[in-house]
Amino acid sequence: MKKILLSLLALALLAIAAPAAQAADSSGNIITVGADVQFVNLLDSFKLGFTGPDKAKFAPSEALKTRQVEYSTSVGVLLDYKYAFKCGFFVGGEFLYESLDGKVILPKSVSDVSPKFNISLFNVGALVGYYFLMGQARPYIMGGVDINTEKLDSGKNDIDVHLQTTSPNLFLGGGCDWVAPFGLVLGGGLRFDYDLLETFHDRAGANSADKTTYTFNRLPLGVVAHIGYKF
Repeated sequence: MKKILLSLLALALLAIAAPAAQAADSSGNIITVGADVQFVNLLDSFKLGFTGPDKAKFAPSEALKTRQVEYSTSVGVLLDYKYAFKCGFFVGGEFLYESLDGKVILPKSVSDVSPKFNISLFNVGALVGYYFLMGQARPYIMGGVDINTEKLDSGKNDIDVHLQTTSPNLFLGGGCDWVAPFGLVLGGGLRFDYDLLETFHDRAGANSADKTTYTFNRLPLGVVAHIGYKF
């Protein structure tokens, strides 16, 4: 009888201690690596402009100023670090690399050929978010800002363009992390990215102040999947 009572007491103490141990273990570092597949662009325009003293001479026609862009589905590599507090909030940083292939849709009156291009993006930024639950399943919402280093390459066209620029990027997303035994983390969700300014400058004309500008506006929707470790 005494052994049975001691066993029941031990089980009761374990039942009380288990939630406390889970709460104590709910905070910590999470690092993940995964993929960001972007397949839909809600905003995809291209603007060609010109600045400088010879603007009137080199300014593009109205038909070229604002055009639509078609992007191919891209797969980016995403590396995340998050530190989660017991209250559910988390802070961290990310690195994202993507390679975008696209083409500018021109009217038939201008050209029968759609100029193709590639943009390589290297994003480094900070993020903040909130876990609605702090158990094994952790649904979350997050957002942040990146600094992008972007390289434009259209060397396959008649006009050879190789340019680089830096611009900020806002992102917002949500999903769910599942913290498995031994610290393994699996997760996925949706993500929106918005480039605040993605303008490339190219010299044109004899005057050093003359510049041709290529501006891309993007608002892609991406599906994110990642795997990582909590420690």
